[in-house]
Amino acid sequence: MGEKEETFPATKRYVADEKTRKEAELLQVIHSIQNQIHSIQEHLTKTDEMIKKRDEIIKKLDDRIENLELEIDQLKNYLDRNESRNVKSSGPPETSV
Repeated sequence: MGEKEETFPATKRYVADEKTRKEAELLQVIHSIQNQIHSIQEHLTKTDEMIKKRDEIIKKLDDRIENLELEIDQLKNYLDRNESRNVKSSGPPETSV
């Protein structure tokens, strides 16, 4: 029985050391995962900012396209009015007899 009492503390120490080692390994894994999560969060934040900037640029371009379409319509109307004035002022085409 004396031997069991002597080996038990050593076994207990081994189990405690093994537990401590495993805890340390788990802590390393947890820290690694936390760092990866942080990195992903930073990447997502940057991606969100880029998407917002892209959306702003698209909105500005859409507005500009709309303005250009209006300008084109105005120019077409202006040309149509000038063309109809030119036709009226020149009169009917002359016919040769």
